[in-house]
Amino acid sequence: MNIPYKTRHNTLILTSIVLIVAWAVVYLFLNYELNNSLDRQFQKVASSAKNLFETNLEHEKKEMQLRLEELVNSEGLAKAVSNRDYESIASIVLSPYNKLKQIQDSLNILTFRSNDGITLFRAH
Repeated sequence: MNIPYKTRHNTLILTSIVLIVAWAVVYLFLNYELNNSLDRQFQKVASSAKNLFETNLEHEKKEMQLRLEELVNSEGLAKAVSNRDYESIASIVLSPYNKLKQIQDSLNILTFRSNDGITLFRAH
């Protein structure tokens, strides 16, 4: 073999190795950047979903609190509870409670107790 042929042959092999290594480095870099980009995008979406969920949960909590306060402040309820009048409590509370229960599935029970711990009214 002559020297120019060996030089061309070695140059071709070296160039091929450099190209293959360069392609591998570019591939790994692009793969890394793509994965990072996807992770960042996923984190943004997850964070937005979490914030939306927490906001909706807080809104529902405040709405339920308001509705329960309206129920407790119903006209005549305080007098019926102080008189321990089960029928009056039921007539005042049952209809609004059933409406609340239809809106909020997790509302399972409503109880009124006297100061001494006696249950005056319980709705399921």
